[in-house]
Amino acid sequence: MAEQGFGTFIEVSAHPVLTMAIEDATAVGTLRRDDGGLGRFLTSLAEAWAAGVPVAWERLFTGARRVDLPTYPFQRRRYWLDAAPAATRDVASAGLAAEAHPLLGAGLPLAGSDGHVFTGRLSLAAQPWLADHMVHDVVVLPGTAVVELALHAAARTDCGGVEDLTLEAPLTVPEDGETQVQLAVGGADADGRRPVTLYGRGADDQPWTRHAAGTLAADAAPAAFTLAAWPPADATPVDVTELQARLAKTGLDYGPAFRGLRAAWLAGAETAPEVFAEVALPEAAGGGFGIHPALFDAAVQAMGAGRLVAESDAARLPFAWSGVTLHTPAGAMLRVRLTPALDAAGAQEGVTLHVADGTGAPVATVASLALRPLVAAQLRRPGGQDDGLYRVEWTPLATGTATDAATGAADAEPDAEPVVFADLGSDPADPRGPARGAHVLTAHTLTLVRDWLADERSATARLAVVTSGAVAVRQGEPVTDLPAAAARGLIRSAQAEHPDRFVLADIDDDPASRAALPGAVAAAVAAGEPQLAVRRGAVTVPRLVRAPAAPGPAPRAAGAGTVLIVGGTGTLGRLLARHLVAEHGVRHLLLVSRRGPDAPGAAELETQLAAFGAEVRFAACDAANREALAAVIAAIPAAHPLTAVVHSGGLLDDGVVQNLTTRQLARVLRAKADVATHLHDLTAGHDLSAFVLFSAAAATFGRQGQGNYAAANAYLDALAAHRGATGLPATSIAWGLWEQASDMTGHLGGDARSRIAAAGMQPLDAAEGLALYDAALRGGEAVVTAARLDPDALRGDDIAPLLRGLARPAAAPAPAGAGPAGAAGELLRRRLDPMGDEDRERALLDLVRTHVAEVLGHGSLNAVPPQRGFLEAGFDSLTAVELRNRLARALGRRLPAVLVFDHPNPLRLARHLRALLWPDRDRPAPQPTVTVTDQAPAPEPEPEPEQAQEPAGDVDALLKDATADEVFAFIDAQFNEAQSTDQQKGGPRGDD
Repeated sequence: MAEQGFGTFIEVSAHPVLTMAIEDATAVGTLRRDDGGLGRFLTSLAEAWAAGVPVAWERLFTGARRVDLPTYPFQRRRYWLDAAPAATRDVASAGLAAEAHPLLGAGLPLAGSDGHVFTGRLSLAAQPWLADHMVHDVVVLPGTAVVELALHAAARTDCGGVEDLTLEAPLTVPEDGETQVQLAVGGADADGRRPVTLYGRGADDQPWTRHAAGTLAADAAPAAFTLAAWPPADATPVDVTELQARLAKTGLDYGPAFRGLRAAWLAGAETAPEVFAEVALPEAAGGGFGIHPALFDAAVQAMGAGRLVAESDAARLPFAWSGVTLHTPAGAMLRVRLTPALDAAGAQEGVTLHVADGTGAPVATVASLALRPLVAAQLRRPGGQDDGLYRVEWTPLATGTATDAATGAADAEPDAEPVVFADLGSDPADPRGPARGAHVLTAHTLTLVRDWLADERSATARLAVVTSGAVAVRQGEPVTDLPAAAARGLIRSAQAEHPDRFVLADIDDDPASRAALPGAVAAAVAAGEPQLAVRRGAVTVPRLVRAPAAPGPAPRAAGAGTVLIVGGTGTLGRLLARHLVAEHGVRHLLLVSRRGPDAPGAAELETQLAAFGAEVRFAACDAANREALAAVIAAIPAAHPLTAVVHSGGLLDDGVVQNLTTRQLARVLRAKADVATHLHDLTAGHDLSAFVLFSAAAATFGRQGQGNYAAANAYLDALAAHRGATGLPATSIAWGLWEQASDMTGHLGGDARSRIAAAGMQPLDAAEGLALYDAALRGGEAVVTAARLDPDALRGDDIAPLLRGLARPAAAPAPAGAGPAGAAGELLRRRLDPMGDEDRERALLDLVRTHVAEVLGHGSLNAVPPQRGFLEAGFDSLTAVELRNRLARALGRRLPAVLVFDHPNPLRLARHLRALLWPDRDRPAPQPTVTVTDQAPAPEPEPEPEQAQEPAGDVDALLKDATADEVFAFIDAQFNEAQSTDQQKGGPRGDD
């Protein structure tokens, strides 16, 4: 049969017998002994199909369609979330009593007094229905939950109800984590009344915040009402859907659990209106309450159905409760009657609520409830926005004065690291202005940095870059060299990419400072400080500290004036425009961007702002073009003069410093520094109430891969400091990462965001960011940093020097001599010294694979094959730098930036590290050269910012003689250049 062309044989039987002898052909049985079901038959069918036999699958799977398999192999990793272990409720072992309340976990009568305290933890995991109570995109504990807690406390302390309760501050609940609450009840007075107070905090080490305070009544109010006649015959139905839509426009975004308002009716005269409502509780909301907060909140929402409260554009939340009594536990459906609550003079002071069950029998009474408006800026997350504003404070170096440092430098040990000094500064007489000077000086600095890193002779040395007047050390001190400030921003990123290779020093014109400089740098290096400033011979180092809180509202722009926002159609510009109109009362906006009214979302934004009564004008303008921007400003009508300026635009064109081009540098500087300088010059004759620059935390901290962006934003900070010192309004806000994806940050993937998070910075949501904007203007500081810092990143010894002032506990400065050959490397050597070469190599391989897994976001080192290439695994220039830095810290010694390119997989890298750490004993170890020298770099030809950098000469000849470092630098530079060009063709990655 095979000779006749038959190549497939299927044996239909209970067990294969005939096909067992067939070779050189496809032979498939149908069933097996003891396996004669449909599953076995389908398995045999699949075997035939895998062998190339056509199968009519469509007859088996009716309506199915074929889909392509992934082009990569299955990773076979488990991604199911494990359920968190249930919290133990054994509170009795701690001397507490368990509380039968969904929001409270334990209670305790206070010894030596008649008081009680009740504690609990709020989270969206434990109380998921809370997520449906959003106010300005923030989960807020409803005021009805606060009064429910007070009613529970009243029942537990034999009180009749709540006499009065004032909600002083909203209590927010984080999307992740939990909020701790503590309800304190004081002893009874002569009339049986007790004080009650609600506190909250976000974490164990954060201070408690008082959110509500009031009094518990000794006796319960009588239930002197009935709602049996339902609905009243003379009542007019109200559109509940329209009411909920109006509430949503004010910022009250209710989810299903809080959409319990089923029907409403309006009755009574205009001077004495009555609202009747029917509310129901969704089953998913849970039970266990005297009256469920979501159900009670739905009753409160009915206040907006009539003329009981004035119309408002702002969200209104319960503020003051009086005479609250729970007559009987509430069911899942309630009837409510709402009427004006009048004071002794007959004026309305709130709203009275009579709450009944489905038969009309009394459930609860509220003698008076007053609402108050709440804007987004008033929201505070526990441990969040209150601590989100920082400033840089220069503090004395712990080792003492510069004189002490100079003495220490003179007596330095002979094996101290060599330091090369390079003075950096601009020409203050340059007629082209500071922005152009920033282009020139940062391009020169980029060349200096790249040459320093490429020169093997400097591999064991530090470059101390010295500026003068580029930072403001004291309050009100002017920044006199703005271009040098930008250059410092570039070097801060170089420090992040290449630790222990650069030191930044700024001095004044006092001769004592110049004389003390060598000793000051030596002392800073010994203390692990990458930045220092010397003023009148005294050495200071920067520390990030919390900016002092300023009470009161943020400064408001004049109602008739115009607020100009450059980048007004970008993500942050649109957010700010809405905020200024809704919360600051701005009524005239001029939004400038490259595309103006044609920008995405511009028409929708105009409609939204017009609904608030604001006039919005768009201008399509390249704000970096001075003449074009001047024309836009000149066109502002005299009836609405310019009163405030905000520069929120920007551009990203990232790359590590070794691969940055002057084109990338100039492009980012143009969008930031040039525009800010034009605004500074062109508004000189205007009476401004605010001049706000949106800077970035990259300028404060230095961020890997963003040297040009750090330089541009450092210029903004310096310009604001300069304006502030001369009495002009100025606020530069160095923003951390925002949750909202913009044109600039939309490209950030999970790995990039993880790296930022690992550095201790969590993203800001819109409510937090806008609240910090108001706080920055209210505080009056010229330069602030607005960011949500992770408390966990502020612990331990391995903390950035800039953050040491925020550390809990404060991290001690690194001991003298601690540096590249520090304790971590010494411990590793001690552990591996007794091992043989193979065991050392195996241990180093595990070390390398562990750090590779962490950099790439893998769960364990098992996801990193020893011989898989780094490039194949997904490494780029930035992740290569991060891996190098991690290994350098772990080994306690410097490593080259091209480490992963010279040794392209974990196994080869581990072997290299073994040879590096344990060289041939017969080979003499190189001895370090100890020198401190002055080196002023030769000036470079002035670059043309928009001129492309092309490789000169014959490329083949260049590559033939190039080192590995030069080859990879060339490849990355060309790749970055091509990528930048592509971005330009489709629009740069910027925020309009």
